[in-house]
Amino acid sequence: VEAIKCYELLAKNAGNAAGYSKKLGDLYSAIGSRAKANEYYEKYSRIKQDGDSVLLTLASGFYESGDYSKAVENYERYSRFAALMADDNIKLADAYIKLADRNAKGGTDNYFKAYKILVNISRSEAIKSKIRDNMILVSAALADNSYKRGDYKQSVEYIEKYRVFAGAGRYNKELAIAAFNSGDYERILKLANELRAGKYSIDSELSKIIGKAYYYLKDYSKAFEYLSNYRDDNEVLLILTDSIKYIDIDKTKKIEIYCAILKRSVEDI
Repeated sequence: VEAIKCYELLAKNAGNAAGYSKKLGDLYSAIGSRAKANEYYEKYSRIKQDGDSVLLTLASGFYESGDYSKAVENYERYSRFAALMADDNIKLADAYIKLADRNAKGGTDNYFKAYKILVNISRSEAIKSKIRDNMILVSAALADNSYKRGDYKQSVEYIEKYRVFAGAGRYNKELAIAAFNSGDYERILKLANELRAGKYSIDSELSKIIGKAYYYLKDYSKAFEYLSNYRDDNEVLLILTDSIKYIDIDKTKKIEIYCAILKRSVEDI
């Protein structure tokens, strides 16, 4: 405490207080006075050039004290002059997420900034376990936002990233719908193979999407396999009617399909 008083007096009387501000920041940090430490580190950072490592100390201090706006500001200031290490990037991404959680209006932008940071550092297997929870959170949030906006192609990217970290078998229906609406039928077939290999259940809605994807890719046998049990749907019936032209099936099944179409037509009158 006496050392702090001494340095504060020296800083007050010094023409160039940079060194004293840094020392006072260190002293206050050592006794656990985070707010005062940040105050002096900020003074120091305004005097020294942005690339100085004290910005990392300052950013970390703000992060630990929950001032995420200031944490982001100082991490970004430092990153303009030197690359952040992985652990600093993890904190920066988490700070953006915390800001997104607090501010619904600007949440998507902050989630996106966090997502870009996490994607860039996720190439390392050692890092993946550290960022798993945050990557699941941001990719799910961005997938949902893209899906609601009708940007299905972008939604597919986010859902794919979510599944990498959360595991296959999640977001199956959402992935299928987004892929279908973006015309990515091949991705739907890949999903169908993944589900079969993992012995995951395929409900009626998902089965219809898979069947339609096979149909648009002209695999009529597979389309019929997935769709033949859903004859209460006009679109499915039309697909089945067209598909049976190209495949060899029992006459009885053909008649059943034609009868189902006739029945639906009568009901629609």
